[in-house]
Amino acid sequence: MTMAKGTLTLAHYHGAPIRVHWSVPIAALVFSRFRFAPAFWAGFFGLIVIHELGHALLVRRFGLTLHSITVHGLGGSCSYSGMPSRRQGALIAWGGVWAQALLLGTTLATWTFLGPFSGVHAAELYGVLVYTNLLIIGLNLIPLEPLDGAQAWPLLGMLGRDVKRRSRARRHAVQVKRSVSDELREFDAATQDPERLKEADKAIQDILRDVDRADSKSTD
Repeated sequence: MTMAKGTLTLAHYHGAPIRVHWSVPIAALVFSRFRFAPAFWAGFFGLIVIHELGHALLVRRFGLTLHSITVHGLGGSCSYSGMPSRRQGALIAWGGVWAQALLLGTTLATWTFLGPFSGVHAAELYGVLVYTNLLIIGLNLIPLEPLDGAQAWPLLGMLGRDVKRRSRARRHAVQVKRSVSDELREFDAATQDPERLKEADKAIQDILRDVDRADSKSTD
């Protein structure tokens, strides 16, 4: 463990330090209403770390440089550098919420199959991992800076445009297939007529050029 600029380094994730700011114990006391609630504190701290690790996982997945993960009194931050695309930035923004959702599902599945654990601490931990987890997910998805929702929600528009583009490409492919079939029939019929053969060949070449233009547009 090392201290630097008001933070304590607890561990490392692929070389990037995971730090805890001095404001975390104060926030833990405030959120727990100044009660002695170690299970609540541990669960709340774990939620924030898992959220930031969700961001960090995608940062590394996209080949960006991860610098640090910091947990502070108002949440956490994942520091990285690089030039992510707009889509990659949106996916990274969703990463924290997806990590929390995975934890939520794991908690509910454990409680379902193993039954509720007895004791005050177990109940507090369950409350943090389910209800506080849902609250943090909802807050993070508000589409306002600096919350994740500001960058996360545009991903839906990108996916919608992808669906429309693929749908147009499929319709165009069907039309091209029909046109080629028609022209091939004409080509077969024109094999005995040189003039019709030239016309059919030109029509097929025009169709192939249309396909090339459509392919270039779909990859833009």
